[in-house]
Amino acid sequence: MSTYNAIYLFNEEEHKAEVTLLKGKLLIMLEGQQKIYWYHHQIKRDNVYTFQYTTYPPQLLRLHTSALADELDAQIDNAKKKANITKVAPLAKVLLIFLLIAALAYLLIMPWAASALANRFPVSYEKKIGEKAYQSIKAEFQIDEKRSLLLNDFFQRMNFPSKYDVQVTVVKGDEVNAFAMPGGHIIVYDKIINGTRSYPELCALLAHEFTHIENRHTIRTLFRQLGSSIFISLILGDASAVGGVIIKNADYLKNLSYSRALEKEADENGLRLLSERGIDPNGFVRLFQLLRQQNPASQPSEWMSSHPDINKRIKAIQRNIFYSEGKYPADTSLHHLFLQLQTAD
Repeated sequence: MSTYNAIYLFNEEEHKAEVTLLKGKLLIMLEGQQKIYWYHHQIKRDNVYTFQYTTYPPQLLRLHTSALADELDAQIDNAKKKANITKVAPLAKVLLIFLLIAALAYLLIMPWAASALANRFPVSYEKKIGEKAYQSIKAEFQIDEKRSLLLNDFFQRMNFPSKYDVQVTVVKGDEVNAFAMPGGHIIVYDKIINGTRSYPELCALLAHEFTHIENRHTIRTLFRQLGSSIFISLILGDASAVGGVIIKNADYLKNLSYSRALEKEADENGLRLLSERGIDPNGFVRLFQLLRQQNPASQPSEWMSSHPDINKRIKAIQRNIFYSEGKYPADTSLHHLFLQLQTAD
């Protein structure tokens, strides 16, 4: 705590004084122990040596050297800055708490809001968006027309009732992958078809991806992961912009990651569909096993990397009430189409 010798001037009278810098104020001690307080926010430097107290009546404080005046001026400025920080700190804390609450609310509410909005999103509009998204990425694929026709016949033979006109497209590439698009398109890479050894495995793959479409997993996940852009569009009343956001991010669909809950639902519903149609549900287990065998652990397939926890999901399939290792009668139509898919060039 610094103390300065100074001259205190009041009503043109001079008094020797000692000046001490306190928190938020100056203590001016006059001879005779009279105390006078100057508050920092009302002190102004008048000239090289002199400070003025801006209240009425006028008061002045003159230091003996400019160096002491500079030192006192600097200390007053620092004290003012600290006071301002102290005043702002509570507001900053309130703002930080508000932002944390807002962020927490966003994380908690977003999944629910995304599902609610997606479930209310018209199917007719979802189909239009899905078709435009499909057309926007179609050019980047080398489509296998012959296999696409065969796989669509294969899918239709499975006879899954749907509100969507599901279309399956086979594309050529080195990726072991398949993915669903909003509104009814399923893209299947030929390499994953080549990896299957029996038609129930291919049925399992299509039943899983079909469930993503039928249960609106894709549109719900897009609403969640592209939530900010989509919600802003809806808040502004521009529903057509939602389609623009999804179409703009169509390439994002190739490796769209669903939540574990949605993946579990796709597995369970796909297993049920196979069981109800007399298709060996063990196709799910063999599909997962073959995919795992074809790809080293260090280099998982794209389908496995976007559909994680293969070992846990195999166990969940085997525990499901629709799973059975019993003998299922062969579906000659599916078997025949499967052989055609395997030998098509």
